[in-house]
Amino acid sequence: MGENTVLGHQVGIGHSVIGTGAHLSANLVIAAISLWNYDMHVPVKEIVLHGPGDEPPYRCTTSHFGGLIGDHVQTGSMITLGPGIAVGRHSAIAASVCMAASSSPPPAWCAPHPPQVIVEPRRI
Repeated sequence: MGENTVLGHQVGIGHSVIGTGAHLSANLVIAAISLWNYDMHVPVKEIVLHGPGDEPPYRCTTSHFGGLIGDHVQTGSMITLGPGIAVGRHSAIAASVCMAASSSPPPAWCAPHPPQVIVEPRRI
């Protein structure tokens, strides 16, 4: 976790890298184990990071990895981020977003839009 990062209450971060100056609000979860494992006590499914566009996925070579949260990322409350998430610098994630195995280019604005998440460029 980088310098000057602020965590709200009830924040659970599993095996992740958090940048500097991030503000992670209340009730945020970054899961580090895929639900696709046959036995959650002994996870074996490798976590991969999916880059933007047609880039090939990056293999983490581990079954325990939450994600990468860039510098100065801001989040709303009640957010669930799954294994393999990558959030670019200066991005913002609105309340109630649920994302996994995806990436947002920096800077981005991620907002819930059932049944998908819309990622739009953010002006800073």
